[in-house]
Amino acid sequence: MDPDSADKTSFSTRSGHWKFLRMPFGLCNAPSTYVMALSKLLHKELNENALIYLDDVIFFSRTFDAHLDLLKSVFQKFRSANLRLNAVKSFFCKPEVVYLGHRFNAQGISIDENKTKAIRTFPRPKNVKELRSFLGLANYWRRFICSFSAISSPLRELLLRDVPFKWTDIQEQTSF
Repeated sequence: MDPDSADKTSFSTRSGHWKFLRMPFGLCNAPSTYVMALSKLLHKELNENALIYLDDVIFFSRTFDAHLDLLKSVFQKFRSANLRLNAVKSFFCKPEVVYLGHRFNAQGISIDENKTKAIRTFPRPKNVKELRSFLGLANYWRRFICSFSAISSPLRELLLRDVPFKWTDIQEQTSF
């Protein structure tokens, strides 16, 4: 955090006047400012070998040796930017990682099983609003579901304007 900006984060309590020396995440623009700073710092690695979401960063490589080289480069960048890693929250060289509901491993990207369980155990919709809610949830994972549009077609038919909401065996047999 810019030392000149510390006064802008000051606040008073009964025990005195205080100001932040580091950017607190409670400020409205702190997460986006931090992501922007990380994006500038890791611009070469982004989308090629790294993903950033708020204060989480994931690094990935095709080979173990390439991964070690990447980590060495990233650690040097973090050191030069005076950024520190939280050792308790950090994991290194794992063959499989669950990140933001996705499972990353040598075979590629797939859905985390906990997320598919949420789709499978979703209660049967009783009205159009609940059906839209379910389709919104399922639609997020459509890239992982083969023939998603064909599978969801019987459900989407209930969303048509002049079609009454009537759950039948056709909708019941729809499974993701």
